[in-house]
Amino acid sequence: SVSAPDKRLFKQGVLQRGGWWDTESTADTPSDHAPPNVFDLESAVHYSDTSGLGDGDDFHLVPFLSNSLYEGRLSATPFAMQNPDPMSSAAWTTWAEMNDQEAEHLGIREGDVLFIKSEYGEIEALAYPTPGGRPGVIAVPIGLGHENGGRYDEGLGANVLKILAPQVEPASGSLAWAATRVRVARSGRKRELAKFEGEVTAFPVEPGVPVLVVAPGESAHDAEIANHHAYQQEFLLPDKGGEGEEESGGGH
Repeated sequence: SVSAPDKRLFKQGVLQRGGWWDTESTADTPSDHAPPNVFDLESAVHYSDTSGLGDGDDFHLVPFLSNSLYEGRLSATPFAMQNPDPMSSAAWTTWAEMNDQEAEHLGIREGDVLFIKSEYGEIEALAYPTPGGRPGVIAVPIGLGHENGGRYDEGLGANVLKILAPQVEPASGSLAWAATRVRVARSGRKRELAKFEGEVTAFPVEPGVPVLVVAPGESAHDAEIANHHAYQQEFLLPDKGGEGEEESGGGH
């Protein structure tokens, strides 16, 4: 694809064309080495079974990588543990994201401790209903649930990976991380979810004193007497002269 009389021009030609390749060569791919068809439904991974898991509602489990802890490598460091998740703003624990309308229908509120059960184990996580959640899906971050790891992460949160179905996607040989169905039930317990976002409760404040409007050539005292704004009446200073007259009148 590139030919040149010397090395310098050959290098320039390679850079101009983005590489070098032999346009004359051909290759035949034997049928036994053909790439697998990833859309072959006959070899598709099957979801795990939830029929024998007791009470609750079924969801597709989607584990996701923590933006702060990654797969858990930073869970022993306080600065990473306290960093809020960019979507939920949660920190220091394992939460479970689910569609807010579906959660309302099931009577699940933020902070409810949920049992999340699969054929392969059970974990607990705090509910986090969100309008960004897909109905029928419960998403849990990876990174916590270490049995040994130090004072900042030992025994904190839950390890969602331990309840995943050990299935392999046949076309690539990768873990079928989205092939697990779980049954979710409320535990009856509730904890406040540590998160950066929240609602600031409104509380009354003292009314501000409005700016006194002074006309051209008018003194501040004259402006107070003129009372250009009726709503300023409650903020005006008491009439010193009137108080003095009452005191002197009382002396007579």
